[in-house]
Amino acid sequence: MKLTGKIEKLMQEVIPALMSQKKDKVYELEIKVKREKRKLNQNDKFYKFQNELAEVLGTSNEELHFELLKRYSPVILATLPSSVNPRGYFKYYEEYKRGIAKGNEFISYKVYKPSSEMDTKEFARLLTGLLDECREVGIETMSKEELESLLRSANEISQ
Repeated sequence: MKLTGKIEKLMQEVIPALMSQKKDKVYELEIKVKREKRKLNQNDKFYKFQNELAEVLGTSNEELHFELLKRYSPVILATLPSSVNPRGYFKYYEEYKRGIAKGNEFISYKVYKPSSEMDTKEFARLLTGLLDECREVGIETMSKEELESLLRSANEISQ
């Protein structure tokens, strides 16, 4: 069941819908602000310039992508027992700190948000950073007006 709309209307729909469900089951309800996915042309621009920059720098797209995430992606710290391999839990991460707490060894990791999970504001930061780096090595990018238009359309979608 998918419900959308203003809070008052939503509550008028939610309560009867919940009351009509089977009583012997446990349900989970999540209400969050709807966020639109970014446009494909934003992805196209990002990967076009990432490919060009990787070629100029003589690195792989994968290595460059991870470096860009380290510079421009939201990051969290995650601490795991040293016996746990983070690869099964995170896609983009790097070791941050090792230690011992209450006699147990742990490793803290910086975990970077993948670009595919970013909202439009986060992706705009990543794209802007990429374009700045392209300009630094002489790659011609979008004009300021084109970039502003692309980012403006992204912000209009996410509001």
